[in-house]
Amino acid sequence: MFIDASNDFSEGEKFNFLADEDIRKIVLTAKNRKNIRNYAYLATYEDIRKNEFNLNISRYVNASNEDEYIDIMLVRKEREIIKNKIAALEDEMDQCLIKLGLLPKDSR
Repeated sequence: MFIDASNDFSEGEKFNFLADEDIRKIVLTAKNRKNIRNYAYLATYEDIRKNEFNLNISRYVNASNEDEYIDIMLVRKEREIIKNKIAALEDEMDQCLIKLGLLPKDSR
């Protein structure tokens, strides 16, 4: 079980340290023996053999925060939906202000 807890520490004046919650996370991960993206990897003998028996954690766990894939067209579509909702709310607000006499009827 490879666990990269290098991002889970607290800074001290002279030394960094693991807080109780960091230690609990490490122990729980080791007990569960499950892969956690960018944190833990349960390697098989074959995995280790393929890496020429190199046991460096970085061979098995990528601790860097990889950018997740973003579907830009989906984001664009969601943005259009939000823009339409805002326009509808602004129309509704204008109608309320017209009824209250706070906006002239021809302000639209």
